[in-house]
Amino acid sequence: MKILETTNLTDVQKQEIKQLLKKVHQEDQSYRDPYLSNQFNNFSEMPCFFLSYEEGVLIGFIMIYADGTVEEPVEVYINVLPAKRLQGIASSMLNHVHKTLKKFGYKDIEYVTEKNFLQKNPDFLNVTRLKLVHKEHQLRANEVPNVAQNQELVVRPLQEKDIKQVIPFEAKAFEVTSDESEKYISESYNDSHTLTYVLKHGSNLIGYCAIDNGTEYYIFDLVISQSYRTHGYGTFFVKKIMSVLDNKQHKPFVLGVDDDNLAARHLYANAGFIEETEIEYFSKI
Repeated sequence: MKILETTNLTDVQKQEIKQLLKKVHQEDQSYRDPYLSNQFNNFSEMPCFFLSYEEGVLIGFIMIYADGTVEEPVEVYINVLPAKRLQGIASSMLNHVHKTLKKFGYKDIEYVTEKNFLQKNPDFLNVTRLKLVHKEHQLRANEVPNVAQNQELVVRPLQEKDIKQVIPFEAKAFEVTSDESEKYISESYNDSHTLTYVLKHGSNLIGYCAIDNGTEYYIFDLVISQSYRTHGYGTFFVKKIMSVLDNKQHKPFVLGVDDDNLAARHLYANAGFIEETEIEYFSKI
């Protein structure tokens, strides 16, 4: 078995991973795909993809998502070919992961899995000695809802001059520093695979949204300025973006929302999203 570490994936490697994930999803009745880019990681030089090969065939894959400081936990996504499980492949890759994280100063890890996998493998948590930290819901919308006209609101692509206006309310909403927020928004704006939009109320910029434009439209950063919430603006924003993008290319819309964020879950339900899977985050006991 050969384990390859890298900061960026080639197109061939991405296709290998997608084929592995397809088999994993079929076996586990799972849906979550890890983000195959390191652009938001705090250390661009840190290897975050670990690929395990046997006779030239990809049999295991780990991705590290580490967008915060070394005091914050990193997310680890582990996927092993179903036919190759219980053979020590994940453990071998994790040895590489732990060495890498130690080198860059990270101490806390959250392992990401799905409820369906745990239900099919009831002894997994006892064997691994993991405890639930938090959970979120992955939602999907295959159809675009009708959106009512609102003369006060305008949705348009993000412009570079908008970034400074977005940072304060985006940083506050996600409880990150202004520097972290600026990195997220700027990286998204400059990424050819990411679509970014803003919502304006009259002359005021009050909302921001980023969408990964892959095989699906994955909404990963949507926020409304706090003083403009509870007016239905968030629902309008989502629906309008969905309408604009659907006119360009019809694809499903997918997003993740924290379990305890009831307001956001209500917003997305109003926009036609339904739950696809429950994502669970675990740490060592």
